[in-house]
This record gives sequence, C-alpha cells and structure tokens, in this order.
Amino acid sequence: MQTLKDRLNVPSRPGSLRAVRRFVTDLLDQRDVPRPLANRIVLAVDEAVANIVEHAYAMDPSGRIEAEVELDGSRVLVALRHSGIPVDPDALPEPDILEHLRQGRRRGLGLFLIRRIMDDFCVLALPEGRSEVLLVKSLLPGPVSD
Repeated sequence: MQTLKDRLNVPSRPGSLRAVRRFVTDLLDQRDVPRPLANRIVLAVDEAVANIVEHAYAMDPSGRIEAEVELDGSRVLVALRHSGIPVDPDALPEPDILEHLRQGRRRGLGLFLIRRIMDDFCVLALPEGRSEVLLVKSLLPGPVSD
C-alpha cells in the first residue's frame, strides 16, 4: 500500500481546531480507517493542537502550527510543528482522575487522553527553537489499536 502524506499550516487560534480535525478526518477516510478508531485519533490530535494553541503560544494568534499526517498500511503518524514555548509532557504529573471528576473539572485531561489513545507520543526539540509533537497510532487489528 502506498503511503499517503499531506500537510496543513494553520494559525495558532482556537478556530483552527476545526480545520485540523477535518484535515485529519479526510485523510483517515481515504484509508478507510474504521470510524471509532478514526474518531479517537482525531480527538488526540485535537487535544494536542489545543495544547499548542493554549500553552505553547499562550493564545497568541500570530503563531503557526504545521500539521503533517502520514498514513501507510500499518500506522498513522501525525507531526505537529510549532515555534511556541516548548513543553515537556513527561515533566507534567499524571492527573488523579477520580479527584478531577470529584472537583467537576472540565479541562486539563488533554495529555491524559493523548497518552491513552495513541500508541506513541513525544515532543522533540527542532532547530531554531521549534518543537515537534509526534503522535503515532497503529492501524493493525489487535490489542495495540483497540
């Protein structure tokens, strides 16, 4: 199966989330990724982009986010590149879900969801102060992609 690869560049603003969701959904549809799996992947990408907008760019709409999606027969790789403030997700504590729910909090679970949905997730430092958020999900049937 030939690799499908495409790129989208959007401003760092909440309104760009819809464009990124549509972009990823359209590519997953081209590979006939089952809808439940596609929805989870899109949710993880949406959370990652929202975190870049809110935390890396501190809601500054002048920043840019480049989303690149690569699909082959076995996996989807999403790379989100930006020039905002770098964040080390490994330095952030895992939330206490029960306490989070008890407090009625509606925000703050983005990284938790990304880590639960995707098979691999990391943030890399790029030259010139840029960062790359990588999200990888297997498309093969079995326990890894369920």
